[in-house]
Amino acid sequence: MPVQDIDLHFQDARQLARAIRERKLRSRDLTLHFLDRIERGGALAAYSVVTAERALAQAEAADRLLDAGVCAGPLHGVPVAVKDSVQWEGTVVSGGSQARAGV
Repeated sequence: MPVQDIDLHFQDARQLARAIRERKLRSRDLTLHFLDRIERGGALAAYSVVTAERALAQAEAADRLLDAGVCAGPLHGVPVAVKDSVQWEGTVVSGGSQARAGV
């Protein structure tokens, strides 16, 4: 990742979305940036599940849509983290409790 991208994790979602819409930043590159930060901070155990492949596939889809002139909304292409108390397909709902992991 280029040196100027070091500050990406300090920008708010609106700034990131604007950079993606203006094609100054690709959703895939932004997603890789955050996946790298998650991996480097693994000792923090801040994430119970990381769906890297899904995140990259969604980022690539977002980039393709913008390339085709389609913007799905104001935060189009910005990756998000979903709290583990919210159930969505392919993930385990643990509510932050190891006792519920795998249930």
